[in-house]
Amino acid sequence: MKLAIADHAKSLLIELGHSSWTLDRVAARANCAKGLVAYHHGTRNALLGAVAAQLRTDRQDRRMAALRQSGSSAIDGLWAVILSEHTSG
Repeated sequence: MKLAIADHAKSLLIELGHSSWTLDRVAARANCAKGLVAYHHGTRNALLGAVAAQLRTDRQDRRMAALRQSGSSAIDGLWAVILSEHTSG
């Protein structure tokens, strides 16, 4: 459940942004009680930290996958990933 809550929190953060992101909304999206969110993640800031770590790992994985190509294709792939990240926020 802890990972599911973090996944829902991440999707809400991407969708709504930081200012509209609340534990109530995370709980509603995860279809669980707000207390369960607090039980698994403690505070709002702790959950945000977990989400930030997940986003950082996702971004790093995409970039490393692009660089696994050979030659200039690696640079082109990395550039495409960076542009996609910039466009999507």
